[in-house]
Amino acid sequence: MIDDAERRATVYVILQGVLIALFALAVFFDRGPALASPVVVRWAGAALAAAGLIMMAAALATMGRVMQVSPMPKDEGRLITRGVYRRLRHPMYTAIILIVLGIALRQPSLLVAAAGAALAALLLTKARFEESLLLERYPDYAEYRRHTWGVIMPRL
Repeated sequence: MIDDAERRATVYVILQGVLIALFALAVFFDRGPALASPVVVRWAGAALAAAGLIMMAAALATMGRVMQVSPMPKDEGRLITRGVYRRLRHPMYTAIILIVLGIALRQPSLLVAAAGAALAALLLTKARFEESLLLERYPDYAEYRRHTWGVIMPRL
């Protein structure tokens, strides 16, 4: 039987996939008027997206088999506090937000910005839900949370 937490986790995963797809569609197919974007802003966007990709690779390498899209901790999982997780509790969500922000700066439009903002809002909400599950699962999580940043910033 599926409990409420598993149901919510599934909804978050589905919504995340849908919003990533909508963001990609906006990037590739939005033909509306582009917002003004100086060269320095486009280069900053490229740097943010590259930083996000590097962070994502580091998080994937650190997580190994424990990695999954669902916010539910794996039964055979363990709390990861090394590598990029030493300072940041949610580097995958942070990486996705950096990539989205970088792409939005490279190709600024209202549709791209709206799709990116919706995805970022979902990831922040999903991270809060995941935090509650991790606090239940791992006795050391509360202490770990006290000295690490969440998603991009200390309190998020």
